[in-house]
Amino acid sequence: MPIDEVLAKYPDYQTCLQLDQQLLNKSSDILISNETVEVGSLTQCFHTYRQKIKYFDKTFIMTFVYEDDQEGNAAIDPLTGCFTKIKLEHIDTNLYNTMAFIDLDGFKNINDELGHQCGDLQLKEGARLINKYLRKEDLLIRFGGDEFILCFDSTSTMNISKKLAAIRTSFEEHFQQKGLDLSFSFGVSSIEHDVKSALEQADKAMYINKRKRKKSKKNKLHPA
Repeated sequence: MPIDEVLAKYPDYQTCLQLDQQLLNKSSDILISNETVEVGSLTQCFHTYRQKIKYFDKTFIMTFVYEDDQEGNAAIDPLTGCFTKIKLEHIDTNLYNTMAFIDLDGFKNINDELGHQCGDLQLKEGARLINKYLRKEDLLIRFGGDEFILCFDSTSTMNISKKLAAIRTSFEEHFQQKGLDLSFSFGVSSIEHDVKSALEQADKAMYINKRKRKKSKKNKLHPA
């Protein structure tokens, strides 16, 4: 079927074409992504596995699609739409090289002052904002409460730190426009062969970052 006919019938196929092009432009031969499709009032979740195959002077992409029943090894958090921490038990360390641990700053105050229902709405919005700046192959996991884990195929922790700092700036500006003081602290670590160790290192780095940010904020409010 010609592509324009496919797009007329299934507009979401544009995302598939973008992912195909992304894989063609990468040096890697594999691309894993997580996709959702809105069907009426229901949201269906899928995991896709793309493999680039070269045959003489032509390049083909083979795609495998797996439906997520939300009860298997990649359950979806019903509030934020992120993966739950069960996903950490199934991280492929051959594909993901860097992990970031995120903890929201100011979320407790929103819960205490405006109520948990408002807090849930901001948590959902915060996850959407973070995900907005991620690629399809990046993983966003709700670890619990207002904590999130991100996994990337990048080997540069410095590049990931810069990316997260830029996301944080946009994140803060968005909530400032709503009159809310909401931000996040983060820590980044390399994933070698042990996801648990990477998680511990990223968590530790996040708390160091949080303490520095609190100290800096305090000094601005009460300069010596």
